[in-house]
Amino acid sequence: MKLRSLSPRTIEVLVGLLATLCLSLGLLLYALNEPQRIQAATLQQQTVDLDGAMTLYAENCSVCHGLAGEGIGATPALDRQPLRDMDPVEMAKVIARGRFNTAMPAWSQPDGGPLSDYQIDQLVLLVQKGDWPATRDRVVNLGLAPRVPFTTQADPAILEQIKTLPDGEQIARGVTLYAEQCVACHGADGAGSNLAPALNAETTRARSIDEITRIINSGVAGTLMSAWSSKL
Repeated sequence: MKLRSLSPRTIEVLVGLLATLCLSLGLLLYALNEPQRIQAATLQQQTVDLDGAMTLYAENCSVCHGLAGEGIGATPALDRQPLRDMDPVEMAKVIARGRFNTAMPAWSQPDGGPLSDYQIDQLVLLVQKGDWPATRDRVVNLGLAPRVPFTTQADPAILEQIKTLPDGEQIARGVTLYAEQCVACHGADGAGSNLAPALNAETTRARSIDEITRIINSGVAGTLMSAWSSKL
């Protein structure tokens, strides 16, 4: 007995079923591969963000927090486990808005700082998952390492010499405070840095005592100079 030839309608149905089967298999294979694809894309984006974060850190943070997040004087270290375990949303808030009663200013653009939300998220990623030795190299390679080494502890011998000067006791206390609180931003010998202007300059000396006192007490709006009246 001869088989009847397939009708055009039957052929269309068979082709449709075959196409549906191929599409289903394709979707299944895509779904099986999706977690690996997402993971690879996430790691790639993380690499890009960490690279950008190292440059941001070098340009904005290293002068206070150290070349490799080790901290300087009263400025805390960033390379430590409690910060790696911290809620990233809370850390982003600290960077964005600053920390009251400390020298940590607000960095987000809505709060008067220079950084976008995306850049702040990059810095959070650096603190929690970054490579600090590589960050140190980035700071150095960009030429942003302090050219003049500074210390956060005044030399006792020099302090004793200062005390022999007129108003020496008060000046010695000022030198100690500067070393502990100001040197990271304003630089060794008050020479300034990429974050803060030089204090050892004629333009600063020309200001009145009242004006300098007001700036230290209240800070300067639109800059990283925070108010120190509640800390000093």
